[in-house]
Amino acid sequence: MPLQLAPMPFLRDTIIASEFSLWRYRASLNIDVDDATWRRTTLGEGATAIVAAAEPNLSFKTDFAMPTLSFKDRGAAVMMAQAAAWGVTRVAVDSSGNAATSVAAYAARLRMACDVFVPASTSDGKLRQIAAHGATIHKVEGTREDTADAAQNFLDGRAGCARGLRKTHRFRRGSSGPRPLCLR
Repeated sequence: MPLQLAPMPFLRDTIIASEFSLWRYRASLNIDVDDATWRRTTLGEGATAIVAAAEPNLSFKTDFAMPTLSFKDRGAAVMMAQAAAWGVTRVAVDSSGNAATSVAAYAARLRMACDVFVPASTSDGKLRQIAAHGATIHKVEGTREDTADAAQNFLDGRAGCARGLRKTHRFRRGSSGPRPLCLR
């Protein structure tokens, strides 16, 4: 399912001023998600405080106040809202940390099954965090790329793979960063 999305302009008059979350910018997110879908997806992500530092012209964004304590929640919320709008019922992600936790949390919120592929060396703390959201964890021996391959192999041959999510709503962490993958 390849996606052809054009850049969306950011227009101040499209901001939903009464909404104190990332969804106030929904018109600029370039996704096809209705009001009911994003409302059942959101965990209150976005709109974290900006705190001034003692140094002049320096501020800090308090993303530790996000639902899973990570800035990855913004991307996971948008990606999972789009998946929900498409009728996706099961998701898979390869990640060793925050992206997996975020995807697992939003999958749980949306009552989607979630399979997380992690390197076998992933810390017990991260695994507990992912498992707390009800995700099925698949430990993979080898490199980070072996983990990505295992997730792809899991999806190969399964009907309805929403491959467009992989390319469009993707977490950025270098060229081989975590790649959310979805099944219908």
